[in-house]
Amino acid sequence: MSGSWLEEAMDASGLSLPPSFPRDLAAEVAVTLPISVVLLENLSPERIQKWLFRRGVHVEVSTLERSMHGCPVVKKGHGFIFLEAADAADEQRFSLAHEVAHFILDYLLPRNRALAAFDERISPVLDGNRSVSDEDFLVSFLERIPLGTRGKLMDRDGSGAIGLGKIEEAEKRADRLAFEILAPAAIALSVLKEAPLEKASSSLASGFGLPPHKAQEYAEVLLGSKRFSIRDLFGVEPDDHD
Repeated sequence: MSGSWLEEAMDASGLSLPPSFPRDLAAEVAVTLPISVVLLENLSPERIQKWLFRRGVHVEVSTLERSMHGCPVVKKGHGFIFLEAADAADEQRFSLAHEVAHFILDYLLPRNRALAAFDERISPVLDGNRSVSDEDFLVSFLERIPLGTRGKLMDRDGSGAIGLGKIEEAEKRADRLAFEILAPAAIALSVLKEAPLEKASSSLASGFGLPPHKAQEYAEVLLGSKRFSIRDLFGVEPDDHD
């Protein structure tokens, strides 16, 4: 693993190396993170909203109705990760890792930075129970810390395609962290060594429980068979952090 942002994210996850792979991520995150995993058939923004509403959780969904493989929703410090119940086990495993990555990168780390800068008095703002004061706004601007509720990365067009550059970058970064969670690069590389690309993909799929299309993508990254820029590989430029 390389990249300080990746190390910071893995530390924040609280996840340690499992005794074996594929890892039982759902059981692990239930212990290390304030996350509940929910399986729903025909997963969509409307299905998620109705499920939450029936349990007294009101969340505004401002995206086109579409089918989904996974989606995170964060409310007052607790995250729900919804997964498509009809997906194969390997697809569900990667979807869960990807949404856990979003929870860490887009919610937990910014919240931790805000608490470090403001202490607990900023909690009502982070939980949506108080508006941002002028003093809060000034400090957040100077320290480059976002305040307020975290936006949900659900903005796609009707086909599910990503429409905004900022969201596309966040998706790349979440994928990179998901790979690290499910198949840490140091271990995956020792398994792959000099295997040809086709064999490398199948080794990642069988050894770490990755879906074939994601195993192929990760093999290309690890073996350098494609020319990836630092931005493509890690999602950000080396100095694009904080």
